[in-house]
This record gives sequence, structure tokens and C-alpha cells, in this order.
Amino acid sequence: MNNPKHCLHFSCLFSLVLLGCNSSSSGPPTVPVTGVVTYQGEVVEGALVLFHPATKGSGVKTGSAETDASGNFAMETLIKGDQYKDGLPPASYQVTVEKMDHSHRAANPHMPPKNVLPNQYRDPSTSGLTADVSEGADNSFEFTLE
Repeated sequence: MNNPKHCLHFSCLFSLVLLGCNSSSSGPPTVPVTGVVTYQGEVVEGALVLFHPATKGSGVKTGSAETDASGNFAMETLIKGDQYKDGLPPASYQVTVEKMDHSHRAANPHMPPKNVLPNQYRDPSTSGLTADVSEGADNSFEFTLE
């Protein structure tokens, strides 16, 4: 193994194996899910959007996304560890949205971040936001928060 050519070949092979392990093709079948979040008529940038499976114990995992400067998001499903897959498995979901403000922590780093959206949208049981994700459907959702 001290031969430089063998070391190079082994390194390349090992790298390919690692890349394959982080592939997003593993996990459950998913479909693209996108949308936009607005609050009081304005787009919400930097919000965390979570799609929680409506049926507990179904094996479907919670999906997540962060909104961009236009309030748009594209959902991802956590497969395991730090491996994500684009989209969500087809299912019914309860949706939550929160946007945390950390700016006041400069004065006191022990202060918890503050949610700048109404707290009702942080809890699946009170948000009132739902989404039915289906194979072959548009799966684009607009969440208007008041």
C-alpha cells in the first residue's frame, strides 16, 4: 500500500464510497414540495417551515425548509444524520412556521431567541395550516399568516 499509485486508487475509491453514502436517492420516495409564506401581506424571509405528518406512527418523517428573501421555500426530508432528500413523501401534513430573532441576544447572550410570528403558528395543533402532498399533484402551497 506504500506505492503512491495504490494510495491514489484507494483514496479515489474511498471518496466514491463516501459520496455514495451521502446520496439523496436513499430513503422513502418523495415528490417536490414548494411554497411561499406571507405575514400581514409581506413575504417572510428566514422562517423555518415544518411539515409534520398528520398521522402519528405512520413512519413519515417531518420535512423542513427555510424561506428565502421572497418568502419561497422548497421542502426537504431528513433521511438520517445529516442526510436530506429533496421533497416529501406523499401524505397529509400539519404545518408550522416560526421565525426566530436573535438580535437582542447581543446585549444578553443568555436570553432565548424571540419568535417574531404569532406563537399559534409554532404548534401543529394550533397553526391551522395543513397540506396534502400527493404524487402527480402541483404540491405548491401558500401560507398566509395573520
